[in-house]
Amino acid sequence: MDDPTRRALIASADKRAAAFPPDVERAVTEGARRYRLHLYRLYAVWIAAMVVLVAGVVVTHPATGIVGTATVNSITLDPPDSTLLIQDSVVLIATIQRSDGTKADEDSLEWRSSDTTVATVEDGIVTGIAVGTATITADSEGKRGTATVTVVNLPEAALATITVNPPSVELTPGQGQAFVAIGTYEDQTELDLSQLAAWTTSNPEVASVDAHGQVRTIAPGTAQISASADGVVGSATVSVKSDSVDTVDLIRIRIEPEQLELRPGEPRHQFTVVGDYSDGTVRALSESVRWSSSDTKSVQIAIDEGTAQAISWNTTAIITAEVRGFITTATVVVPAPRLVSIEVTPGAQTLYQNGEVQMTATGMYEDEARLTLTDVQWRSLDPKIASVDQSGFVSAVGFGTVRIEANSDGLTGSATVTVEHQVE
Repeated sequence: MDDPTRRALIASADKRAAAFPPDVERAVTEGARRYRLHLYRLYAVWIAAMVVLVAGVVVTHPATGIVGTATVNSITLDPPDSTLLIQDSVVLIATIQRSDGTKADEDSLEWRSSDTTVATVEDGIVTGIAVGTATITADSEGKRGTATVTVVNLPEAALATITVNPPSVELTPGQGQAFVAIGTYEDQTELDLSQLAAWTTSNPEVASVDAHGQVRTIAPGTAQISASADGVVGSATVSVKSDSVDTVDLIRIRIEPEQLELRPGEPRHQFTVVGDYSDGTVRALSESVRWSSSDTKSVQIAIDEGTAQAISWNTTAIITAEVRGFITTATVVVPAPRLVSIEVTPGAQTLYQNGEVQMTATGMYEDEARLTLTDVQWRSLDPKIASVDQSGFVSAVGFGTVRIEANSDGLTGSATVTVEHQVE
């Protein structure tokens, strides 16, 4: 290679070497730009896929227009308590509150009855099948609404009277009050007719009443609220006073009655909140009463109505009412189930002279429990035939037939013992 050619090549190499660093920088910059663009495209594809995936639960808030997922917050059933005759039906209205403030329809609910032998439910329509109580539930997305349905059979005796409780209340316009109708029959049987009676108001411009005895006041005045069934009518008085009465100071409140004994299976009991005012007046308070029970598994309290029902035996619950910052309580005592009958076993026994047999007394309680009784008084109606000690051990003495009795809590159970000659 001659010198001119070598110098030309060196000069060209120096020139390319001088330009190399800017070329590398431009290559790195361009590569980073293309990589970011690739990531953006992948992210956009992922977002689109997620939108498609959750399309079934994406909603737009009607007020704000914000898009998001909505879940079920709560389910309430109305009415919360119903009384039905066999083969009668009641429609339960479900309100499904979602997390975005909207209300969903009832198509997503799964309805169940705790006892289909008492009441069945289909799409919220409950039908009475047999006498008893059943809990109706509506489930959706892990949330549940409940209502209690009591199926009754009207007594064979004629209806004698209807008592509407509370008998009188004093309210202001816009307030509500739940009334209960208790029917008394000629055989002294009592039955809650609140869901069965026809409710009317004598002055609809003063107070209205719905089919369940729920009254809403409208304007000052007086109205008679009546419940009728089988030609028998009972009524209560609603006095609606002007709002200006509220300028009088409320001093304290109390629940009436302050103590109550309830038994499972009995009709719901209506509590009333009474307020003492600075002008010396005493008035029933029904507006915005917040009710609660210290033991909802034993004593249920209807939050909107202040009615209580015993669910389980042998317990005590505290019922609390709160109005305008005042708090008061009442006590509900649910006693132990009563002994209703005594069964002595074996029921009939044949012995030979000097024979022996151990008898047992079993108590049947009103909660359908069966327990062996130890605190009983045993006696033989003829000790000359057979004697019995206080453990129920019977010994044959003579010959003949005798009744052996077991007594407890005023009840008696018995069995017969026959003592015969032994055939040789």
